[in-house]
Amino acid sequence: RPAQMLIVTKLQRPGVATDYLHRPRLYAALDAGRNRKLTLISAPAGYGKSSLVASWLEMTGAAHVWYSIDRSDSDLNLFLGYLLAGLQQIVPKSCPRLGALLQGTDLPPIDYIAASLVNDLNEFGSPFTIVLDDFHLIDNPSTLELIDSLLRYMPRGMQLLLTTRQDPPLPLVKLRARQEIAELRMQDLRFSDEEVVVFLRQSLPGRAADATINLVSEKTEGWPV
Repeated sequence: RPAQMLIVTKLQRPGVATDYLHRPRLYAALDAGRNRKLTLISAPAGYGKSSLVASWLEMTGAAHVWYSIDRSDSDLNLFLGYLLAGLQQIVPKSCPRLGALLQGTDLPPIDYIAASLVNDLNEFGSPFTIVLDDFHLIDNPSTLELIDSLLRYMPRGMQLLLTTRQDPPLPLVKLRARQEIAELRMQDLRFSDEEVVVFLRQSLPGRAADATINLVSEKTEGWPV
């Protein structure tokens, strides 16, 4: 396989704006997701999915991998290369099995890759989160099959967090039935009336009238982006 040049900034968590409105009710939902295999944040563009997760991680200081996905990352080789690099940022020289597989000429079957990855992750020893940002750009069946296998055999202490503009082709129904998924959707990400008040008062000079605040909340449907 040709050598891969990774873009290191894709593994850096986005910065949080100084005037970002912190949202404790959503942080609490993300905290609860630590006890589930998967946390899914699914909503259209502009609903602040990435900013929410970046802010939560900054607040908690939790160990994590952040992987900003683009269309080329659907390729299994490239996806695994970035995932390995991100995991080794948490624990240097970790994931020796996955690293050895990526050194080979061809990748083995997905089941073997998944088993190697799960066994590597099981050795981390402390809780951590893998964030796959813009997961809707992953459409390679092999890469999706790998994530499916990871969800089935995920080691304790690991949380997988996906931000996406549409629900991924993963076994979400089974995860719900087993209470192994936490979900945040468009209606959850909308600003509450109280959040609109705080947002406008910290963003506008002077004090906005209640009627103005109510109008903004109504016209923006709770998301004054």
